[in-house]
Amino acid sequence: MGSALGSLLIGERVDDAAPLSLLEEVDRRFPLNAKRVVCPEDAASQRVRLRHVLADLRGKGLIVSGAEPAQHEAAPQVDIHASFRQEGSIRGHLRVIVRPFPDQDQDELILQTQAALQGQHFNCVASHWGGLLMLDFEDSLKEDPWRLDWMKLGCNRASAIIPLEDVMKWVGQSEVFCDMQLLEGWYESGLTVEESLPWVEMSEAAVRLNRYHNARDWINAGVEPEEVAQWMEISLSFSHYDNVKEWRNNLTLAEAKMWAAALDTNYNLRFETVERWIKTGVTKQHLNVIIDAKLGSHVSASLMAIAGDGASAEELKQWADLGETFNDRGRAHEWRNAGIDAAAAGTWWGMSQDLGLASFYIRGSEVAGGILQWIQAGKSPADAKDWIAASSSFWDYSQVQAWQNAGWTLDQVKPWMKTADLLISKPSQAQQLRTINGVQAWINLSERCRDPQIVFDLITSNVSIEDAQLILSKLVA
Repeated sequence: MGSALGSLLIGERVDDAAPLSLLEEVDRRFPLNAKRVVCPEDAASQRVRLRHVLADLRGKGLIVSGAEPAQHEAAPQVDIHASFRQEGSIRGHLRVIVRPFPDQDQDELILQTQAALQGQHFNCVASHWGGLLMLDFEDSLKEDPWRLDWMKLGCNRASAIIPLEDVMKWVGQSEVFCDMQLLEGWYESGLTVEESLPWVEMSEAAVRLNRYHNARDWINAGVEPEEVAQWMEISLSFSHYDNVKEWRNNLTLAEAKMWAAALDTNYNLRFETVERWIKTGVTKQHLNVIIDAKLGSHVSASLMAIAGDGASAEELKQWADLGETFNDRGRAHEWRNAGIDAAAAGTWWGMSQDLGLASFYIRGSEVAGGILQWIQAGKSPADAKDWIAASSSFWDYSQVQAWQNAGWTLDQVKPWMKTADLLISKPSQAQQLRTINGVQAWINLSERCRDPQIVFDLITSNVSIEDAQLILSKLVA
């Protein structure tokens, strides 16, 4: 933007002359706006002429992204947008975005681009905020002679309720106000442009609040934009005042940030959730443990539940230290409810990791209850490891006891567990072979059934119990 316009916007005079209006300043900056070109009847199609514009600008050393897919460039200085009909004419408007490099003058780049377009018989207008738009002057301006002024300001359309003089005041302050729907909302609110600017110039995260109807409840509640921006840093859902009202009434910003960090989410934070945890006894000390653990939102709820059950911050840290996988799906909470402390859980968890047991990951309270039986029997993970390696069903110590009480050793049990694992297509029979009662039922048919291979062959042959007895009797005979 030129220095004259900069002086204009802060209320100074320029060279002792009367201040220029924004439209006059645009005309001063972009004299080619006044030029009209006529396209010869025998001219090439608009698609072809745009290709010449592309070649012209690239020949001057500019990075230009064209409207056709094969012409696209990354990070262009000149970005041409258009869609074409089959015969090569432009459908709608041609829009050109100019992005100068840091050491380039934007106005100079715009004039260079505008000259290249006009050289190929494209009428185009440069706007206050640096965009270029082509239109069919003959048709469009006859219907709406004021349209050119609105385009020079960069507005996306004319306004039926705001005088052009007022539009210039608003647009001169921020490009955001080129959106007429947005501007009309702020204009009708009764706020001045100075009062509205802090809302529309908030960070990109607060883009929803650049429209008055979204910011209205915040304004009516007397909340300053600076505070709103801080709430929205916590959660995008806080762009709506109704979503944050209960938080503001019950927690400070710092406390809200702690809860958001502990829950590890910035989406759809509900105060009812936080209120429930507070009532169960979750404290700031608990939150600090959860935040430091950085285990993810799916784990936070499990740790919150442990804290709400009366665990101290020190105990909670012991559970958190067992890691994300162990704490997932509420597993730590279930183990604690089963009466297993964090230290014991850690040793049993380590053993399961050594075995690489996939079943461990999908079972919670059942496994915890089984481990408790091992612990109550005075057994260590080392005592259980070989049994559990033979079958995940032996997490339940009562299953081990049943085999041992029947006089079976682990070496005798292992072949039956391997046989059960082979019966993938027959899960009920496989489960039967994992219990002493199921194996004993086969042995009661015949002593030959002490051989797991014979039982496997019978099961996979789909014979009935009666047929099995007959087959076994003949084998014995």
